[in-house]
Amino acid sequence: MKRTHTFRGAASRGAFTLIELMVVVAIMLILIIVTVPAVGRIIESANYSAAVNAVRGTLGNARTKAMQTGKPAGVVFLFDIEKRTYTLLTVQQHATAVTLSKERLSSTNAATMTSGQWALRPMDNITPVQLPKGTAVFGLSFNIADEDAPMIDTDTFAWYAGNMFSVGGSADLTPWLFPRNDPRVFLRQGQDPWRDDDGSLDVQEDAVRHANSFCIVFNENGSIVDSASIGASPNNQDLYLEFTDLPYDLDDPDKEVYDDPIRFDPEASPSPAPVNPTTNPEVLLRTVSQLAVIDLTRLADGTGVELPWLLRPDSSQALKNAPNTRFLTNAELGDTPNNTIQRMNDWITRNAEVLAFNRYTGETTRRQ
Repeated sequence: MKRTHTFRGAASRGAFTLIELMVVVAIMLILIIVTVPAVGRIIESANYSAAVNAVRGTLGNARTKAMQTGKPAGVVFLFDIEKRTYTLLTVQQHATAVTLSKERLSSTNAATMTSGQWALRPMDNITPVQLPKGTAVFGLSFNIADEDAPMIDTDTFAWYAGNMFSVGGSADLTPWLFPRNDPRVFLRQGQDPWRDDDGSLDVQEDAVRHANSFCIVFNENGSIVDSASIGASPNNQDLYLEFTDLPYDLDDPDKEVYDDPIRFDPEASPSPAPVNPTTNPEVLLRTVSQLAVIDLTRLADGTGVELPWLLRPDSSQALKNAPNTRFLTNAELGDTPNNTIQRMNDWITRNAEVLAFNRYTGETTRRQ
């Protein structure tokens, strides 16, 4: 009798059960929760390392240029508060015996700036370096305050908001500085420092002339120098960033310039004004002795300070009575500005990668 054999393949498997699907989804969610922050930390770490390398490389290039050309060169540190981008600008000495006299320094101080010696201009054929988003650089000032100028901006009204200030009634604190080159830092949100509220050209001179930042300067031997050694006054009014002269008509380079090439004139604007005037972003500068490269997210997590460019100590006179300034208040900080700055300083000192300079050789040293 003939048998009929039935051959069966591999046992067929039914569909996943709902419980199995839920288990798989849960595992995937756990993996996402675990890996996404890790990837974020890797990106942040890569950005931070890139920022440190960019700062060191830019400083090294400036020092090399100073030695090659026999003319002092350096790096100016700039920040755009709207785009929140940080830029390193390589500069070189532009002029000596520069006239910085100005009839009206601010509405509260009708003083005349003294004759200075140094203007720094962006170096030709060198592209500004932009740091990765979320990274920045602070500068630690040379200790130049003395008994005649205990608070840098008490008399000038146009300098950094408190180079030194008292902590606990006795000790003085020299704070890490953040660039305030952007005049919008001194105005309410959305206000244009170059135009009035109705859109007409009306420079907000007080805000524009308060704009300032810091720099590192190397002499022709490659050594680092401070403001006092290059002829600046004790209040450091005499060092500034001078941009290329701008003509009335930007499409016609033969037109007369409105930016004085040997005068600190950040409020300069053409008259009659063009439809879209170009700003003249000159800023006062001070030299610093150390730099700290910062991850702004970590700084905010560690100190609660998310907008360090809006901090100023209690001693500051910079537009102190203006109702529309953007500086952070006690209520916004949940503490006094001095205490907040001290807390931030402590965090930077402990956590940042600090770049210092050999006074004699100018070579950069790192402290992680």
